[in-house]
Amino acid sequence: MTMIFAGAFNQRVDASNQKELESVVRRAICDDITCWHHDTVSVVAGKTWNGPSPGWILSVKGGVFLGKAFNKHTFKAINEKDLEEYLGKPSEEFCNTYWGSYIFIIAVSGTIEIVRDATGQLPLFYAKATSGEIIFASEIEILVEILGRRPSFNWDYLSSFVLRTFITTEQTAFEGMYELPHGCKLKFTAPSETIECDIAWNPLHYVNEYRGPELTKQAIIDISSNVIRSWTKDAKLLSLDFSGGTDSTAILLLLNSVLEKEQNVKLINMFHPQVASSDERCYASAIAKKLGMQLTEFDYSRSMPYDQIASSPLYKPNWPSSLLSFQKINDDISDLFDSADRVIYISGHGGDHLFMTCPPLTSLSDYLIKFGPTGLAVKMRDLYLLYREPIWTLLLGMGKSLASYYLRSNYWAPTPLNKFYCTPWLHSEIFAREKRMRYHPFFNGNRGAGCLPGKRQHIEAIYNGLATIRADVRDGGTNPVFFPLFSQPLMELALSIPTYESYQSGFSRFLFRDALSNAFKTDAVWRRDKGVTGGVSQRGLAKNQEKILEICLDGEFSKHGLIDREKLQDGMHKVIAGQVDHEWAVTNVICAEIFLSNWR
Repeated sequence: MTMIFAGAFNQRVDASNQKELESVVRRAICDDITCWHHDTVSVVAGKTWNGPSPGWILSVKGGVFLGKAFNKHTFKAINEKDLEEYLGKPSEEFCNTYWGSYIFIIAVSGTIEIVRDATGQLPLFYAKATSGEIIFASEIEILVEILGRRPSFNWDYLSSFVLRTFITTEQTAFEGMYELPHGCKLKFTAPSETIECDIAWNPLHYVNEYRGPELTKQAIIDISSNVIRSWTKDAKLLSLDFSGGTDSTAILLLLNSVLEKEQNVKLINMFHPQVASSDERCYASAIAKKLGMQLTEFDYSRSMPYDQIASSPLYKPNWPSSLLSFQKINDDISDLFDSADRVIYISGHGGDHLFMTCPPLTSLSDYLIKFGPTGLAVKMRDLYLLYREPIWTLLLGMGKSLASYYLRSNYWAPTPLNKFYCTPWLHSEIFAREKRMRYHPFFNGNRGAGCLPGKRQHIEAIYNGLATIRADVRDGGTNPVFFPLFSQPLMELALSIPTYESYQSGFSRFLFRDALSNAFKTDAVWRRDKGVTGGVSQRGLAKNQEKILEICLDGEFSKHGLIDREKLQDGMHKVIAGQVDHEWAVTNVICAEIFLSNWR
């Protein structure tokens, strides 16, 4: 991460604690360390590099801010005066005013409150020391070093990752260590030593703010442009992962419209010459040529998934993630730049989740609840054009969601497990452990009152998407990728769009596409097909299968009786041969074992 920090709070904390914290943090810091102490809390922080605005460390009496944030309305960078204004206000007001990647620590009247932004790329983990202090840090490895012990693995959490892939929760892969989830606040009251975690950003606040198609399309352009401009204005060099698909094309068009003269953009197109589904060079090069920009081609065949990395990242991984299989690829992309360059890496990932590439079938229920049967046939036809599902399937799904809405509308039921994860090599114990998990605090309790069935699925898709971006960090684990489409202002705008407005005339993400097409006079964003990298992953698995089998067949999941070794091996061979039904189930076991091997 660009920002590394550690801290402690308890009624017995004093300034001497900073020396221990400083010694642990210093090895990763490129410049001076900032130390902040107030009553019952001490914080030590610093930056891992001095590139284009990795973030700020701002301190005032009663609070310290770590990260990077902007006002949602003016898009001006936050400053000390802004912090002072919000010290005495509810943290929800701060989250609803500022967006970015940050941790805000507030110490007022014997209470410590820590707030994490809505997207959550700057993490915070915490644990209780034997002395009674609460230790928190941006990296789990820092916690382990301060505590002087590595706790046992949390098999409920690891089982959940294998079955669900994208999870956000207070739990971590280690027993007794916790994460403050994105969009949440952690409150510690010194006299009673109680710790409470609750949401500080509520997506439901935005679902009824739809302003109609024309105003929404204009807002898509205005907000996206301001988000990109404010985040990148201090950078001289930008790198965009550019496939030529709808989302990356949208980001390129927006980026090109706000670039300053002294700023340069490098477009990176990734492909494998023997995997046609991954090769989108014809689309990417045509768009780049039209804009007068150079396209850099990155050949996957030279850097495959699961290839061995040359050097370890700055810290051990905080989460199991499918990105662990792409470490060598990310390292080689970083090597395209001079080591002296400080790049802002940008990805268009996020549009699928926000603007609904796969609109929920339950959007029909949303329409029926809002408008009754009038016009329902038109929406059903539009949805049919996307999925080609039989009408009875659409009606059955609508009936089930309506029953759930009216019978249990207050509660969020866990999403059923995808059938592709229910594979023969997973033992029943792994499913039993997953059922014990509690996910993001937003989904606990009865917050679902009045939320339409399709919008529920939309919110879940966004939260799943946020789980995919937190581990995408380049330059040896020091430079997080910037995801404009997962910025808080755009998330809030997307949440306001009714699910049944997201598709039209056989196109998903209709308002998003139409806004960009009109603003930039282009049809490039109307592309229907998408590139697929599954064939690349299969080749990487085949190339590295000996090493992978060694890690997995004698790995921790096998030792704990959660998988069948022989059936997993057979499953891997089937995926290598092109049978992709259970590819994610194979990938998740592999990446979980890679994660565990880093910590053994």
